Amino acid sequence: MSSSASRRIAIISAVTLVTFVVLYIAIFWAVPKFGLRYIEQEYAKLGDGYQLTIGDWGISPWNGHILLKDVDAQYPSKSTGKQVEVGLDKLALNVRLASLFNKEIHIQQASLHGLRFNGKQTSDELVLAGFPIPLASDDAPVSAEETASDDSSSPWIFLVDSVEFTDNTIHWKQEGLSVGVYLQSITLSQLNSASHAAVPVTIDLTVKEFNLTEPQAMALEKPLTFTLDGSLYDVFTNPRLTANSVVNDLDITGDALKSLVLSKLSLDGVDASYSEAGVVFGIKQLSLNNLVTELPEQGSAELGDFIVDDVQVDLANATAAVGNIKADNLNTTDFGVTKAALKSLGMHSMTAKNITTDPGVMITNITLTGASADLPEQGNVQLEDFSIDNVDVDLATAVASIEKIYAGNFTAADVAGGLESVSLASLGWENINVTELRTTPNITLQKFGITDLSAKHLTDGNMTLASLTVNGVSGGTDYQNVEQVDVKELNVYGANSAVPLLSLQEYHIPDIAVNQIGLTTGLHTYAGLVATVTRAANGNIIGIPASAPATAPEASQPADTESLTEDDVAPSKAFGVRIAGVKQIGDDDNVSQVHWTDESVSPVLRSDLRIYELETGPVDTANLETAIPMTIVTGLDTYNRIVLKGALGLKNDLPEGELTFTIDQLNLPAFNSYVVQAMGYRVKKGMLKVDANITLHDGQLGGNTDILLKNSKLEPADEDTINRISKQIAMPLDTALSVLRDDNNNIKLEVPLSGDITDPDVGINDVINQISTKALKTATLYYLKQSLQPYGAFISLASFAGDQLFAVRLNDLEYVALATELTDKQKEYLDTVGKMMSKKTDLELQVCPVVSNDEAKQWGEDWFNYAQKRSAAVKAYLANIKDKGDNVLSSRISLCEPQKGDKPMVILGV
Repeated sequence: MSSSASRRIAIISAVTLVTFVVLYIAIFWAVPKFGLRYIEQEYAKLGDGYQLTIGDWGISPWNGHILLKDVDAQYPSKSTGKQVEVGLDKLALNVRLASLFNKEIHIQQASLHGLRFNGKQTSDELVLAGFPIPLASDDAPVSAEETASDDSSSPWIFLVDSVEFTDNTIHWKQEGLSVGVYLQSITLSQLNSASHAAVPVTIDLTVKEFNLTEPQAMALEKPLTFTLDGSLYDVFTNPRLTANSVVNDLDITGDALKSLVLSKLSLDGVDASYSEAGVVFGIKQLSLNNLVTELPEQGSAELGDFIVDDVQVDLANATAAVGNIKADNLNTTDFGVTKAALKSLGMHSMTAKNITTDPGVMITNITLTGASADLPEQGNVQLEDFSIDNVDVDLATAVASIEKIYAGNFTAADVAGGLESVSLASLGWENINVTELRTTPNITLQKFGITDLSAKHLTDGNMTLASLTVNGVSGGTDYQNVEQVDVKELNVYGANSAVPLLSLQEYHIPDIAVNQIGLTTGLHTYAGLVATVTRAANGNIIGIPASAPATAPEASQPADTESLTEDDVAPSKAFGVRIAGVKQIGDDDNVSQVHWTDESVSPVLRSDLRIYELETGPVDTANLETAIPMTIVTGLDTYNRIVLKGALGLKNDLPEGELTFTIDQLNLPAFNSYVVQAMGYRVKKGMLKVDANITLHDGQLGGNTDILLKNSKLEPADEDTINRISKQIAMPLDTALSVLRDDNNNIKLEVPLSGDITDPDVGINDVINQISTKALKTATLYYLKQSLQPYGAFISLASFAGDQLFAVRLNDLEYVALATELTDKQKEYLDTVGKMMSKKTDLELQVCPVVSNDEAKQWGEDWFNYAQKRSAAVKAYLANIKDKGDNVLSSRISLCEPQKGDKPMVILGV
């Protein structure tokens, strides 16, 4: 080759090299440099205060290295006017360009350090680091490029060897929301879209600001930290994440949530994946520590620890499962209770299916320990143990079941309703099954039980119960059945009483059925009934509240029947009750008895009534006219027997039936307290025998009673009582008794029973035949009334009305203040009195008017005249009635002198 040719080649080569160098400098240095300067100038054109500087940059086409350093931007805030600074310290990116020829995008390293970013979104634009970007409308058309698909035969592969973001700050604002996040570091490595290998990923960030103003205010009070350490799989196909993450120092306040403070939230063993079938995720353990929350006007709550183990959710198959849930040391204030605490709450092995349609849930066990609450009106409640075993609810088949529910060691103090305390050892349900959950639920319960129940009332005493058991419960919306109810060792105590007022060793009710029309049961049986009854010195029964004095009924207003329809006045069918009967069971070791103590007499009387037998036939409230068979055998000592047998029903609201009543070998000296009080004599010896045949038919009492006082000897004990009775019968009482006594010191009486059952009139015609004088007849009647006490409790005793002594005092006629005329109710009663006097021609009626002290003040000196008007009205009403001898009653009605008293009335006596 010639020298000229060589020179020409050298010149061309030099020019080519220079051109290449110039092009390299122009493309890889000048163009980027001037391009960055152009960006800085364009940024400054956005307005006053906009400034962008890029401190250093670098680009290397040979190794795919791109570098930006010290990027700073400033722009004015539209809301505050202050300068906002954003930027980054370093952005480095290494891309392996040669891989592009193999359809690979291979990022060897990407790192971002010191990012400071602000973003803001308004209704019409997005502002990123000061750059305004108009927002497209929702209905903007999609370009063909956006919808075009890749027709290449083989896919591109995306690889990332390492990504590292450190020391970055991001601020974001939009209407109603402001967020500030500091990213300490985000790392990702060994990402390969063509591989199933794990891609390690870590996140460490701090949320420094969170401020929500709409729809309700909520703000972060101090920074919270979030860390994640895990692995990604199949990011571009079926992504999956396995990781452990922790949130520390959550502290939120707001409108709906006054405060929420959380020390730590940990998620261990997170495994979440996504595929076309759906999302599947699981958590090995979720733990929450030291949660404190407060809601406006509702109270506060504290939770020490909350742990959930083995969570599995499969949305593809609509299933879920939880291994265990545990909560410890829960304490609340207010929230509907003054204060509440829970030591621990646990749930074990929960699984769910069909969670998106008709869910089914199964839970092996739920436990609760150490629960307590101070309720505003119900007092303090504590429950030591509570558990539910094997819960199974399936809405697809509309069935549910629970194997067992147990509550143990329950106590309550200062309970509403006057209860001072309530406690029980255990409360439990076994084998609960429910069907037809969606329509008409039906339930079966194998067993319900309570053990060692105790309740104490502030004023009315307390009670204890060893056990209550209910077996074989089944029912629906319109019926309920129970196979058996058993009660054992029931004790009821009066206030300040160490001895039970009532105790029951056992009580059983079988075959209970309830529906809309009534209740039926089998035969009630019981054993070991012991009642302690004490009459105090004031005559009240201890443990039973004294009854309030009767008040005159108010006059009823006539009903407005004009607007009533036929359906309105149609009688409704009463709810009926039918039991197969009541029967005492057991042997002589647990015989039932009543301990009677009477402190109103002297000396105090104490006696024990033993119940040897008690049995009734079926009772049906819908058919009370059918007589109920009954047998009751009792005794006051070893030899005494008191027997009641017969059958009794109810006809026209009055008793109907036949009864026999016997008293055998009753030793009267044991009851001298009553005998002395009644007749002034003490029984030195004597035994009482009574045989009575009683009939009740159409409201009329019939039958006869044989009374025998055997081998009696009496001695005076109370002269005042003897004298009072002697005055009443107009002859000495001992004389009357001597007339009745035979040669063997026996007193025998045959007493027919007759009259209206509401006003029984004991006939004594046979007594009159034995003793002809009227005075002795009166004495005998009075003697019967006295000597049968307390067993003649239904016979009225003699009493005084001021200075007037009555052998028998009838019902008083009570008046409304200042009234003198008779009411319809009073006239009805006087009709009964008139019939009695018509039948008994030897009865004389005394009418004694009484005015109250208040009436006397209002009437003044005329009170005497007004009182006489009351008695005169009574006599005028009865005066013209004729007795069986065709004589008017006026001659047998005498008026007493008017008196003052506590309330207005007219006292009637014979």
